[in-house]
Amino acid sequence: MTRHRASSSAAALTSGQRPTTHASVVEAWSTATKRVFARFMLTTSEAPDDAGRHTLLLTPKSGGAALPVGWIDPSSRRAELLTLGAVVASSKGALGKELAVPPREHARLVEVTEATLRPYDIAVDVVRRLTAPVPVTRAAASGPRHTLPYGRRVEVAPIAVGRLAIRGGR
Repeated sequence: MTRHRASSSAAALTSGQRPTTHASVVEAWSTATKRVFARFMLTTSEAPDDAGRHTLLLTPKSGGAALPVGWIDPSSRRAELLTLGAVVASSKGALGKELAVPPREHARLVEVTEATLRPYDIAVDVVRRLTAPVPVTRAAASGPRHTLPYGRRVEVAPIAVGRLAIRGGR
């Protein structure tokens, strides 16, 4: 039997059982991160977005707008959290003022998130900018697409690409 490092965040797990629903992963994270910040609350989006990700939100306890600080995607077994500098910078851009997020509390958020999601085999990346979900479109299912230098996307037949390569791009 594999033993995971015990923490208060892993209280939802019993003897190595893994939940099979997205909601249970998000609920475990929400329970574990309740007491990370003194002046802020951490919540998640009610429902996943189109890509299946639950957005992690930081909200001042005194009230105010919620700021996205990461996401969890149980189906792809990935999660992302913003660095402390990125949280402060995005708060200035989104809210018009910098949130005073203590570095020690942000470090605790990263530790608790990693400890909570580790038993679910979800990798946590700390990034400067959250990656946007890639929308699934009908055009993506068609043939190869190439971007021209001025940004216009066109579909190119494979034989044309070969001719361009032979002529040196002319």
